[in-house]
Amino acid sequence: MRPRPHKTAFRAVCVLNALLATTLATAPAAAQEATPGVYPDGMVAFVVSESGACPSGWKPAAYAAGRMILSVTQAEDAMKSYADPISDHTAPGHDHQFEVEVILENRKSLSANGGVGAGAAGTWTSSGTSTDATPGYGFMQWAACEIGSANSGEDNLPYATIAYFSTDSCPRSWQAWPQAQGRFLLPLPEGANTTGEGYGEWSPTAPDGHGHTFVTTITFDRTDLEWLFPDTDGYAYYTPSFTDTCLTGDPCSGGGLTVPLVTLLTCEKIQDTGAGTFTDPVAIFVGGACPAGWSPVPEAAGRFLFALPDGGSQGAVFGASPLTADEKVRQHVHGGSGYVRVPVKATTQPGDGHDWSLVTADDYPYKFAMLEAGGLPFYTASFCRPSPHATAN
Repeated sequence: MRPRPHKTAFRAVCVLNALLATTLATAPAAAQEATPGVYPDGMVAFVVSESGACPSGWKPAAYAAGRMILSVTQAEDAMKSYADPISDHTAPGHDHQFEVEVILENRKSLSANGGVGAGAAGTWTSSGTSTDATPGYGFMQWAACEIGSANSGEDNLPYATIAYFSTDSCPRSWQAWPQAQGRFLLPLPEGANTTGEGYGEWSPTAPDGHGHTFVTTITFDRTDLEWLFPDTDGYAYYTPSFTDTCLTGDPCSGGGLTVPLVTLLTCEKIQDTGAGTFTDPVAIFVGGACPAGWSPVPEAAGRFLFALPDGGSQGAVFGASPLTADEKVRQHVHGGSGYVRVPVKATTQPGDGHDWSLVTADDYPYKFAMLEAGGLPFYTASFCRPSPHATAN
């Protein structure tokens, strides 16, 4: 008779198989290895570490030192510098040449002996240099670095990253970002909408042709011009009027730029090429909220960024307060003053028989203020660094 299988052994085999299947099903998956972050060739970015040292593979963007970066979308407009760089954490200042015409109208005056003398009308030109003024914005300075051309493959920065480039074209998977044309990228002000918004635009070939208009009436400190005839106490009273020629572009724009700058090609990442893990303390601009793995740089919110000047203090803030979410423009004001030289005028009163020397030769002072017509052009975007961010490098 054929022997029967041993039931106890059979049950043991079944239990072991079940336990093995359960173990395999519940075992944790092997941790996936992080994909190293890869930057595109020619990218220029701000380093937000305490030291400001460029990371491995990066070098200082010396052409940007002490300047703001104005975005352009055409290669022929890029890599152009204007004005002298700033000193360490010092808001840039500038002045303007001005020219005014002062018009004095005729006025009659009664002398002590009853004679009526006719006042002398005339137009005189006065010119000079206004007082110095700073732009009225808040600034921050970070080291600017440029990556080399060692990458042969695709970068893996987040989709919608916005970046400056020292190259003559945008890299693969990127395109020129039209919203940036003629504007500075401004780290998103506190509480502002992450979709971003823009204000103003400068010509990349002739940036900052800003001008001013007079906002206060020029007034003489004195308007009484004495008779010189010794036995009279008559006065000629004048009502001065003014024609200013210090309007936008002529001649006020000749006074210098509001800020020193360099123009750089600015591009946006338009294709998702995978997510890399970035650890270098290099900040990026992003159209929208900071993506996963990145966090905002709150100390830069609402402040225009300067590339660190030679010998400068990394991360220093200076100038005025940051721009707020509901602000678009801050105007700066220049003061000015001068003198109008009024010459001696002689008149003869008919039938009087006297020669009246009517107006004393003198310098008559005036004062005024000039208000800017615009402000710094900008487009807001999230300013993000790898999270958790590096504090030293």
